[in-house]
This record gives sequence, C-alpha cells and structure tokens, in this order.
Amino acid sequence: MDVDVVVASWEASNKKDELARAVLTISILLLSIFYYLWTFLKSRNRISAPLPPGPRDLPIVGYLPFSAQTCTNNLPN
Repeated sequence: MDVDVVVASWEASNKKDELARAVLTISILLLSIFYYLWTFLKSRNRISAPLPPGPRDLPIVGYLPFSAQTCTNNLPN
C-alpha cells in the first residue's frame, strides 16, 4: 500500500516535470525566434551610411569656447 502511494506521487511529479520541460522548450524556441527576427530587422535598417561626426565639444562647457572665437569675428560685420 505504501508503495502505491509512492508510485502515484512519483508519476504526478513526472507529469509536472513534463509540463515544465514543455514550457521551457517553447519559451527557448520563441525567444530564439524573436531574437533572430530582431537582429535581422535591425541589420536591415542600416542600409543608409552612418552620420558624420558632429562638432567637438567639452562635457561641461559645451561648444562655448569654440563659438566665442567666431562670434567676436562676426560682430563687427
């Protein structure tokens, strides 16, 4: 009688494991498909050339030191 209880609980545990394996397998499959599609579409959008670099700047001051020279030259005009 005790053996039947152990066998029944073992079979129930295996059914839970089968469900967990199925969910894990489907999740991995879906994630890999979404990742492949995302990288494929991302690489397809890079048809145009990258933009050229912008003007140089300093993190705190910004473009002010470089524009001060051009402002003083253009003020008399």
